[in-house]
Amino acid sequence: MSLEIEERNEMLKLYMEKASDSLEDAEKETNKPSTRVNRAYYSAFYCATALLLVKEVENLSSHKAVLTNFSKYFAKNDLLFLEPEKGLRDLEKSRYEADYQPKIEITEAKANECTVLAKNFYNTSIRELNKTNPELFPENLEQPPLSPKESAEEEAWSILGDDADVSEAEEDKTYYGSIISITDDYAIQRTAKKEAILHKLDGLDPQVDLFDFANGNFPAVLIRPGKSGIKEILSGQEAKKALLEVNMAKNREKSQNRTR
Repeated sequence: MSLEIEERNEMLKLYMEKASDSLEDAEKETNKPSTRVNRAYYSAFYCATALLLVKEVENLSSHKAVLTNFSKYFAKNDLLFLEPEKGLRDLEKSRYEADYQPKIEITEAKANECTVLAKNFYNTSIRELNKTNPELFPENLEQPPLSPKESAEEEAWSILGDDADVSEAEEDKTYYGSIISITDDYAIQRTAKKEAILHKLDGLDPQVDLFDFANGNFPAVLIRPGKSGIKEILSGQEAKKALLEVNMAKNREKSQNRTR
C-alpha cells in the first residue's frame, strides 16, 4: 500500500536527517577509519531509500532491495545517476570489508575516499529531492559543512586552479616549496607549478609559529611532517642544506639499487 503524502514526506525528512547525521560522522577524522566507512555507506543508503520513496517503490525491506531498485529506477533511466549508483556499490563493498572482514586494513585514505563518495551522493539526492519536494528540500538547504581537509583543498584549488594536484603530506617524506596559504587546520605548500601539499598544523599556532612563512619572508621552506602534524620547518640556508642532504640520500639509494 502506498504511503499517504504526509506520511511519505515525514519519512523523507527522517531519512535525509539520518543521511546527514551519518555523513557528519563519516567526516569526523577522530573516528576510526572503519567507523567512517560504515557511516559513509549508511548516509548513501538512507539517501537512496528516500529517493525510492518518491518513486513509491514498496520493496525496501533489505539493503539488496534498495540497491537493486535504485539501479532499476534511477541509474538505468537517468545518466546523471550512473556515477552515484557506482559510488553506492563501491560504498557497499567497502562497508562489508570494514564490518565483516577484520583481516582487511581500512586506512584513512579509504575512509576519506568513501566520505567523498557519500557526500557526492548526498548532494545529488538533495538536488533531486528539490525537484519533486521543493517545500521540504529548498535550494538554500544548508549542506553538510566541509571537513578541515576539504576546506584546505578548496583553498589550494582557488589559488592554483581546479586542475591542481592537491594531496596531504606523508610522514616519511620531506617537501620543499613556498607556503601559499594557511587555514585554521592546514598549511598549504606549493611544491611545483600545479602541485600543493597540505600540512596539518596540529599544535602550531599559524599566527605565531608560521607568521613569517605565511607573509613570504621565507618564500621557500622545507617541511618534515610527523604523525599528527608538522614536525620540523626550515627556511633559508637551513632549508637548502636539508634539501641537499635529502637529494644526496636519494642518489645513494638509487646507486645501491643499481649495484644489487
